Amino acid sequence: MPGDIVKFSSGDRIGADIRLLETKSLEIEESALTGESIPAVKHASPLSSSHVSLGDLTNMAFMGTLVTRGSGVGVVIGTGMNTAMGQIAGMLDAAGNMGNAAAKASRAARENSDDCGCFIFNGARSGSRCCART
Repeated sequence: MPGDIVKFSSGDRIGADIRLLETKSLEIEESALTGESIPAVKHASPLSSSHVSLGDLTNMAFMGTLVTRGSGVGVVIGTGMNTAMGQIAGMLDAAGNMGNAAAKASRAARENSDDCGCFIFNGARSGSRCCART
């Protein structure tokens, strides 16, 4: 739950997005989020810039990642869909729904057109020359 203080160590899977407060030789495998195959070195120090990519948030541990070395303590800042992984899942879901909408539109277009690709609405063909053939 946001605000909870959690401890974790090597072998633990991170269950929430966490702002790190203390670390000891902490490394976390984040390939599911960043695509990086090498574990990320983590620390509790504030970042020098507020505009950094997900992979550059070295003072954060993210839900679904794996602690490969060391240990840490942090405060939970996000759970479930309110995490980096949740945001990615939401975007994928939205993209999937857009894909479904496009597929439905394509299917509707096929079902409502003749062999020439001209649309048929309520039994009447659109007015192109192609559709003039009967």
